[in-house]
Amino acid sequence: MADITFSGVSTPDSKAKTITEVAGGTIAKHDWVYRDTADNNKVKAADNDAVASAVVLGMALHAAASGEFVLIAVDGATVTVGGGLTAKTTYYLSGTAGATAPLADVTSGKYISRVGIATATTTLLIDINNTGLTT
Repeated sequence: MADITFSGVSTPDSKAKTITEVAGGTIAKHDWVYRDTADNNKVKAADNDAVASAVVLGMALHAAASGEFVLIAVDGATVTVGGGLTAKTTYYLSGTAGATAPLADVTSGKYISRVGIATATTTLLIDINNTGLTT
């Protein structure tokens, strides 16, 4: 398997909690983001290579350039991502910045951050667990 590619819009459900943050770099729609404490708490695309960048805050609902505001769906939100998911499957932060992967694709020595559970092939319940553990 490989990183999951979402298609279509990012639409949170009507009860989804979202926050607005300032991007500290280029962020793509559907990227998982973390808060970079070394850069005035700006958000950047998360990856599982280092413990700091593996502390997932949520999913970017649209693209943003550095310095722009970005809307982020956080824990508990259900987001329609257009496809690419396998229903009833749990997904994790990838080693590719911002990307989503099944656990089998989280390589050895990487930090494990659960990001969500597919409720259907097009929807993801954001269920973040930044374990701090490595594979």
